[in-house]
Amino acid sequence: SRFAMGVDTVERDTEQNDVQNAVHETDVSMGENILDMDGPIATKHPDIFKVKWRLKNFASLREFSYRSPDFKISGIEWDILVYPKGMNANQDPSLSIFLEYKPPIDQYQQQGVDTCFELMVDNENPAHAECKALHHRFTAASGDWGFREFLKASTLLNPQAGWLVDGTLRIQVAIRVLREHEMREYSLTKDAHIWIHDSKTETGFVGLKNQGATCYMNSLLQALYHIPALRRAV
Repeated sequence: SRFAMGVDTVERDTEQNDVQNAVHETDVSMGENILDMDGPIATKHPDIFKVKWRLKNFASLREFSYRSPDFKISGIEWDILVYPKGMNANQDPSLSIFLEYKPPIDQYQQQGVDTCFELMVDNENPAHAECKALHHRFTAASGDWGFREFLKASTLLNPQAGWLVDGTLRIQVAIRVLREHEMREYSLTKDAHIWIHDSKTETGFVGLKNQGATCYMNSLLQALYHIPALRRAV
């Protein structure tokens, strides 16, 4: 069954059957123009990997949905599912993006995997890239998760907005499959973003040096650093 999250990240069980039927009745394209993919790409953190997928001639795509080539991370097969004009026909459609999980044969892993991941649509100006981080327990019964309304199609196709570079839409997903002992720690923060972007491994910094009589300021900055919303804003 397919579960989806909207821009308000609320599960919409009532639409489950409609979505499932739409996928089954549509031939998901695997044309030459969607096979341009890099990854998995290792990062400085041993459990975080990235995949970059480029959809060429995006404005000319005609199929209802497109699925990326499979890729393997943490011993598990994944792919990215995209609906260029959204999952439901309306006057103001939105790009829909999902991460799909391919349940392994191994009996233990069939119980599911807790995963933090970030979906990103790149922009010509990197500061304007759209990023959304999520946590989901992927199982055989709930094998995909993402956003029905990731980005408005009218915004995406605006030539001045910088989303399409030479007509190509660039999607990136960063994935971290949580180890069993990490789930308790995750439950304390429930912030997928900080599990995808490990500050220590990305920057090498672990603290602040005392420049002389700055200990109070250092303490304040480190306290502010542990507010997830502030970290994302910075």
